[in-house]
This record gives sequence, C-alpha cells and structure tokens, in this order.
Amino acid sequence: MLIVIALVAVIAAYFFMRWRQKAQLDASVDASPVIEEWLLPTLAGSLASQVGDAAGIEKALRGDADPEVVSSIEEHVRSIDLEFIKDAHTGAFDVVMHARFEHGDEVTARKSLTATELPASVREDFARKAVSREFRKFTFPWSRSKGQSAFER
Repeated sequence: MLIVIALVAVIAAYFFMRWRQKAQLDASVDASPVIEEWLLPTLAGSLASQVGDAAGIEKALRGDADPEVVSSIEEHVRSIDLEFIKDAHTGAFDVVMHARFEHGDEVTARKSLTATELPASVREDFARKAVSREFRKFTFPWSRSKGQSAFER
C-alpha cells in the first residue's frame, strides 16, 4: 500500500514540475521585446502626468520597483490594456495601448508591428481565429507570478 502511495506521489510531482516548466516556457515565448521597449517609455510618459517622475516610473516598470512609485501607480491606474489589430487588406499589425486612470481619463498610444514582433499567443490567435482584433491585459512586474508573461489574456 505504501508503495502505491509513494508511486502516486512521484507521478503527481512529475506532472506538477512539467506544468511549472511549461508555464515558464510559455511566458518567455510570449514575450515581445519590441513591444516592451516601446510600451515601457510610452507608459512611463503617460503615467508621469498623474504619478510623477517618468524616469522613476520607467525604472519601476522594468522591475526595479520603488515602493512609493508602485503605490502611486497602483493608486492612479485602473487598467492597462493592449489591443492588437490586424489589417485585413494589407496584413499589417498595430498595437494600441489603452491606459485608464481612476479619475476617468484614458491615454492611448499606437505602434505598427510586423507579424514576428507580435507575442506568440497573439500570432497563434490571429492564425487560429478569423478575427482582426486581439486583446491582452498588461500586468505590472510587481503583480506577476514567477514565469508569468506581461501580457495576459
């Protein structure tokens, strides 16, 4: 009986470890350096009017979080959403950032992309579904679990 319980525990541990490795791999595959290099300074500039120092905000968005800056961002920002748009005629892609603030304002910014610059999950969704728009929620670095992508479905 103990052998059966030990065997079940080993099998469960094996599948748990595979699941964690897959989650970490998915997050690294779903990263988009081009989008992040555009998004972080753009977002810092947008938040500066509400929160304060753009350089401190960008530093926090890159993962070096100052508790005061993080608190201020969390206090002022309601959500940050990314809208990926595929032009049906040309096949070109755009990403639109929508930053919504607690007091009701919204800031948008747009960037053109190639298909290879899109996060893998967005490319897959465009290929799998017959849609022209895909949406992702941007997650702040201090809110992500280990291995989680910046772009959530």
